[in-house]
Amino acid sequence: MAFRYICSVLTLITLFTFASCNDDDEAPAVTEVERVTSLLIGSGTIGTTWSIQSVDVDGVDYSDEFTDLTLEFSESGITSTNGREVFGATDSWRFDSDAATSLTTGSQLEIAIAEISENSLILRFTLDESVFGPGRQEAVAGENTFTFNR
Repeated sequence: MAFRYICSVLTLITLFTFASCNDDDEAPAVTEVERVTSLLIGSGTIGTTWSIQSVDVDGVDYSDEFTDLTLEFSESGITSTNGREVFGATDSWRFDSDAATSLTTGSQLEIAIAEISENSLILRFTLDESVFGPGRQEAVAGENTFTFNR
């Protein structure tokens, strides 16, 4: 009889335990804006500085024009080293939508985020030569693809 009583009590406890479990205990889902912002900004674990690997304008390699270019993102700003006329020393940025696939800088440069991971960032944007001044020494008009790594 005692065994039956103990089994009944354990069964009831188990039922109440499972009945009280729900999905509210799970962590809230991370939005795409939060995910991409986290990757852009980086951390002590994955690094915070994006270093240029290559620059392509309409299929032509212009990497030598942006040697040692680095970008660092914060919640609302970009700091650039050797960004020439494309990326100012400091600028602001914001996502264009909740999809977090493009951003606009404070200088109104619209940039598509073609790819982003912990260690790779590919940015694409079109430059109009008149926006940044004439000639190859300042900025190159056309479809620009900047590939960065950490």
